[in-house]
Amino acid sequence: MHNPSGLTPYRAIGELVRLRKDGHPATDLRLEQPEAWSLEERKEREKLLDELSQRLAETGSPMENAGWGVGLDSILPMQVDRIMVRVADLKSRLDAIVVVQSDLASILALPSPEVLVTSVPS
Repeated sequence: MHNPSGLTPYRAIGELVRLRKDGHPATDLRLEQPEAWSLEERKEREKLLDELSQRLAETGSPMENAGWGVGLDSILPMQVDRIMVRVADLKSRLDAIVVVQSDLASILALPSPEVLVTSVPS
């Protein structure tokens, strides 16, 4: 069997089974020609994955970052200032809504909601 990376199909499948058993969901990740990787190329990719895993352990999931999904490659300080003004305005408006919501709940003899919305329609 031609095996330049040193990784057998049995070991690859075994690792996938182990990951599934450990509760990791399957992904649609596609590797570009892994069958052509040399042992050194495979080790370099493993090293990069280890570094990425360490960074994620330190910084947390990108999805938990406040900037996740904004669609910006970079942001200038002036843009941050404008956004912060808008965020402060939105926060004060939401605070006012919470007060009105609490007053309405009191008038209706209902408990005040703990959150504005329990689910977001898709």
